[in-house]
Amino acid sequence: MTKEQDIPEVLKAVKELGFVIFEQGDYNLNIVGVRHPNQIPDLYNDYLYCIFKIAGEWKVHKFEVTTDPSIYWLMHPMREDGTAILKHPQQMKGAFKIGMHKGTYPCLVQCKPVQVWRDNTKDKIIEEYSKLTNSTSWGIQIHRANSRWKSHRIDKWSAGCTVFSDPQEYDKFMEIIYKSIEIHPTWDKFTYTLIEGVYK
Repeated sequence: MTKEQDIPEVLKAVKELGFVIFEQGDYNLNIVGVRHPNQIPDLYNDYLYCIFKIAGEWKVHKFEVTTDPSIYWLMHPMREDGTAILKHPQQMKGAFKIGMHKGTYPCLVQCKPVQVWRDNTKDKIIEEYSKLTNSTSWGIQIHRANSRWKSHRIDKWSAGCTVFSDPQEYDKFMEIIYKSIEIHPTWDKFTYTLIEGVYK
């Protein structure tokens, strides 16, 4: 078992919230989204961590993402009850698998219901979380924005999904996903944990 002081900071936060972390075996992935406490509308200011062990040593990959919907989708909800904001803190056990984003490229797609808030104020900022309505969603994915260059604005890329700003970082993330499945062919479902904070 890993000594507590050796566990990466983000995983310590996950454990403190009472969630499971994966410590046994190579490429046993901890996929953790970290939402920044300060909202900056339409900018990528969140991070996704992919943390796992190889030969007993922790490997930490940190990617720039958004876990929030864009201004466009906040102002133009797809549903009458409002735009989805993936709820935190939340551990979505075995809730994602490899699928296709709009039939165009591989991504992680939802295979179990997850908890979201719904914002239906149709303005440029997300309402205080305590004022939002609770709901479930089947449309959340982990995907990328532009395929050729890094995106600096969320624009229409996210209506509640976790979206990578940089296609090269996204490719690295998916490479890790495929490597995990190669090593563990029966582990075709992935747990995604979303928390709030600022970590190294």
